[in-house]
Amino acid sequence: MLTILLLTLFFLWLLDTHCVSAAGQIPLTSVAASFSLTTSTVIPFPSATQSASDASSFITSQWSLSKGHIQNGGSNVAFVDDPFPNSPAPGATVTDSGAQWYSLWNTTDGSQFQSMLLSYELAFDSNFNWVQGGKLPGLRGGPDVNNCSGGAEPNGTNCFSTRLMWRKYAQGEVYGYMLTPNNMCSDSNFICNSDYGVSIDRGSFGFETGHWSRITILVQLNNDSPIANGNIVLYFNDVQALSQQNLYFRTVNDFAIGGLYFS
Repeated sequence: MLTILLLTLFFLWLLDTHCVSAAGQIPLTSVAASFSLTTSTVIPFPSATQSASDASSFITSQWSLSKGHIQNGGSNVAFVDDPFPNSPAPGATVTDSGAQWYSLWNTTDGSQFQSMLLSYELAFDSNFNWVQGGKLPGLRGGPDVNNCSGGAEPNGTNCFSTRLMWRKYAQGEVYGYMLTPNNMCSDSNFICNSDYGVSIDRGSFGFETGHWSRITILVQLNNDSPIANGNIVLYFNDVQALSQQNLYFRTVNDFAIGGLYFS
């Protein structure tokens, strides 16, 4: 069983310089500040445990889902007591069968975001079997809420997605559906598959069992549609694990990041 607790989400703007603390750790607030991110939101969690049916109702009513419901696997989600100590609230547990939803950040003024920072904590059971791999929450955007997953490729105008994955032996990576110009697939940091997504920096960090770990991922869209200057930066337990620049998410400017993609 995989247990995931989503703690804090920042969906924000702009690039600046990094502030690094002792031992290479960068506190979440410093990461947000270093990229000049100033607007934030927190996904709510219940104060007590909830069964699958109650958890599905809570997520549907409180998490601003793009289709108004959990797309797949609602019966696989529950809010449970923390199996590991020192956690502030119940965690959302997901069975091996998985679940999928897309949680939008709907601003009151209709603002759209070109940069987002997502942070959450997750834990794997002590005896978790990594098998071939699995997907973890990330970010997605664009007007198309159906594709950029499951082999449905991006075309520069429809969508993108950047989830995390674990692979064999707990290797971590960012798993992206994005455009691959400029011989990107010849770079050893990218593993491309013409039928599915792109593995980015596989093995740059490793997942752990038996305790909570923090994931923080920043996505910045290319800021002018003809130019590949987008960015992905990932921190594992507050230490930078990967950073990739010159990425190409969109070929049109009317295209923004939508929010959390749990799949």
